[in-house]
Amino acid sequence: MLTLNDLGLDKNLYKIIEKPAIISDEVQSESIIDGEISGNLTINKGFLQSKDYVNGTSGYRLDDTGIIYCTGLEVVNGVITGATIIGGTITGTSLVGGSINVPNATTPLFSVDSLGNVVCDSLRRKDFHWFTIFESLDGFFISSTGGSPGTSPAYLSTGVGLIIPTPATTNGYSVVQCIRGVSAFSWDKRSSFKTKIKTVDFTGGLQSFDFGKGVHSYTPTDTDRKYGFRFANETVYGIVANGSNYSSVQIGSAGDYVDTEHEFEADFFPGVRCDFYIDGVLKNSLATTLPSGTISAFSMLCFYLMTLENVTKSVEVYYYDFWQSL
Repeated sequence: MLTLNDLGLDKNLYKIIEKPAIISDEVQSESIIDGEISGNLTINKGFLQSKDYVNGTSGYRLDDTGIIYCTGLEVVNGVITGATIIGGTITGTSLVGGSINVPNATTPLFSVDSLGNVVCDSLRRKDFHWFTIFESLDGFFISSTGGSPGTSPAYLSTGVGLIIPTPATTNGYSVVQCIRGVSAFSWDKRSSFKTKIKTVDFTGGLQSFDFGKGVHSYTPTDTDRKYGFRFANETVYGIVANGSNYSSVQIGSAGDYVDTEHEFEADFFPGVRCDFYIDGVLKNSLATTLPSGTISAFSMLCFYLMTLENVTKSVEVYYYDFWQSL
């Protein structure tokens, strides 16, 4: 009688297929008590989970799609969802409710809540920020038609701020600038300004009004390096210039913004574009003839107003907010 031993086989029975399966005669265990795995462990189908895993309650699970489930936390394709952060929840990229505290909620050194409020023991900023409500004209360069530097009709008014009228002569102009001609304020850095103004007696046009950052002269020209806004007759433009060329884009009618207060904001991305906002609404952008280089931007603030008839034109400026990265 032929036996398995005669065939050179042990007590395990092999099923002959294209890729024979090796059947171990070791006793299976319900758990790994101790030890280590050298090599790769591949889960073809199914999942690897803790014994106490209950979805949303306890334990953890790693399934064959690459999703990790933990109590209150899910990580899918690098996106964390469902994490509890001091009483709040991270959904997508948003923190809903609660706050983030470092190193802990009891004695935080740095804290951000869901409303965006930041509290910290100390803060070292890597940017420059200047805000004025024009309590004084000290430190400003002011000039006007036929006058020497320092002479201008510009004045301060209680409850308003800065008033810039022109002389009542054709082509009469007034200039107000905050000049800081140092290399730190250069065109290779991100910057922006925001100001609230009210134009007076602009109805019917016949005036030219530029305001913004830059302008490399005391009597500004079109191609001076700058970005900002222009009122020209009945049109409002966003403007940029690089020292040689000038670009503009229409963003509204001057008639829509005369004799009422409006906020104008320009956001400059060096080498990319400049965005123009009115009352918080993006109106348009420019991406050509942008000022560039490490040369000083000359002025953080420039208001240049000219009348084209024998009538005084004026602007009321309530505040000016300038920001730049360093």
